[in-house]
Amino acid sequence: LYRRDGGAPPGAAGSFGGGDRLVSEYEEAELLPRISERVRVFLTRTAVLDRMCGPLCDAVLERSGSAATLADLARSNQLLVPLDRRGHWYRYHHLFRDMLLAELERVEPDLIPVLGRRAAAWCLRYDLVEASLEYSLAAGDVDQAARLVGRLARLTYRQGRVNTLWRWCRHGTRHGARLWR
Repeated sequence: LYRRDGGAPPGAAGSFGGGDRLVSEYEEAELLPRISERVRVFLTRTAVLDRMCGPLCDAVLERSGSAATLADLARSNQLLVPLDRRGHWYRYHHLFRDMLLAELERVEPDLIPVLGRRAAAWCLRYDLVEASLEYSLAAGDVDQAARLVGRLARLTYRQGRVNTLWRWCRHGTRHGARLWR
C-alpha cells in the first residue's frame, strides 16, 4: 500500500517510518482509538525516551504509577518491547515511537524539550551520564550538554568512539554553541 500510494521504491525501507502519513494514519485509526486518553497521553509523552522504566517515566511525567502502566502495556502487547527479563526496562517499537513523537510534535510541541530536560536530570541523578547527554542534546540544552561532553570526552575517546564525540560536537555547533569549553 505504501509503494502503491507513491512511497519509496523497493530497497528504500529506511524512509518508511512512523512519521510517514500512511503509517501514522494506520496507527491512529487502528491502534489509538482502543487506548484511553490517560494511556494515550502516557504513550505520547514517554515517546521522547529511547528506553524507559517506571521511575524514569514517573520523573518525566511528574506523576507516579508508571511501572504499573508499563507492565499493563507490555501484557496487552501495545508495541512495547521488553529490554530485560525482569520487565524493568522497555522501549517502543520504532515505527510506533515515530508515530507517537509525530503526534506529540503536533499536539504539544513546547512540551518536548521540557520532557527531555526531565529525562536528562533523572539519568544524571542515576549516573547514566551518556543518556543524560543525549536527552540534553535532544532538549536543546546546550549548556548542560557541554558540561556532560566535558565529563565524557576523555573516556569516549579512549574507547575509540570518536564518531560519537564528533556527533555530540556537531550537534552543539548546529545549535549555535560550542560543546568544547
